[in-house]
Amino acid sequence: MLIGGAATTVAFSVAVQRAVIKLVQSTKRYEALQWLLPKFHYASTPFQPNTVVWVGASLSGVMKTHGFDVTKEAFAANSNALPDWSFLAAHAPSGVENVIPESD
Repeated sequence: MLIGGAATTVAFSVAVQRAVIKLVQSTKRYEALQWLLPKFHYASTPFQPNTVVWVGASLSGVMKTHGFDVTKEAFAANSNALPDWSFLAAHAPSGVENVIPESD
């Protein structure tokens, strides 16, 4: 995903894609990645490139201040699966922190 103001420049994404392909094809350091070239994909978004970071940060902020956080260790201990969120309110396992502010 290309983000930022420069990413809105006409043909910027095409130039970046061509540069990455050329780099993989012509540089010994990246030759092990050549088999991935047909699988290269650039994610698209309904948002303008110069606003993607702001949208992502606002979503992250909302998720961080409401609900639960799951640590990497808790995720791994749960077979790399997220816990049942409807069950967490009363039974949060170790490594899962309730970040919902307490009301007075």
